[in-house]
Amino acid sequence: MLFRSRVDADRVILRDEAAAVPEEEEDLDTTVEVLAEEIEKEEKSPWTIRLDLGATYATGNTERVGLVFKFEAKRITEENEFAALASVIYTEDDKSRTENEQIIAFRHDWKFETWYLFAGVNFERDEFEDLDLRAQMLGGAGTWLKKSEDLTIKVETAPAATYVDYRSDNADSEWRFEWIFAGWMDWKVSKDLTIKQ
Repeated sequence: MLFRSRVDADRVILRDEAAAVPEEEEDLDTTVEVLAEEIEKEEKSPWTIRLDLGATYATGNTERVGLVFKFEAKRITEENEFAALASVIYTEDDKSRTENEQIIAFRHDWKFETWYLFAGVNFERDEFEDLDLRAQMLGGAGTWLKKSEDLTIKVETAPAATYVDYRSDNADSEWRFEWIFAGWMDWKVSKDLTIKQ
């Protein structure tokens, strides 16, 4: 009778130890998941870079050669956003230029809780728009109408000063001053589809 009682007690102890193991495993799994999320956040770079290159060559009634180059870099943090853009479009038909455009742009945003300040500068040269140089400098403020992981809608306004230098000799260079209103949308429809406007 005493032996049986001791066996029963041992069984109770063993049963209690066995019941505690899954709880320890569950706690360990939770800890590993949290650490993995923290490592992923630390390793994720705030920079995104995109480079597009394209070239075309066609012969037939006419000979056509085309080149497209586009470089974009963005750095996004909780406090700031920075963007840079450079693009070139060049086309020849029968060895005569039909497109020749270059663009360089920079922009910086300082973000607050519900609004932001921004400043930017754009440079453009387009042979077939009679632009030897168009330079625009602007700075203003904006706010988010909707801000979530999948959908961002924002509106902004800014005064802008634009300098235009024309290629043709019969047009003088000029300064233009204007007030700009703009709206932006970034909608992540699915993992592989994003609509930007």
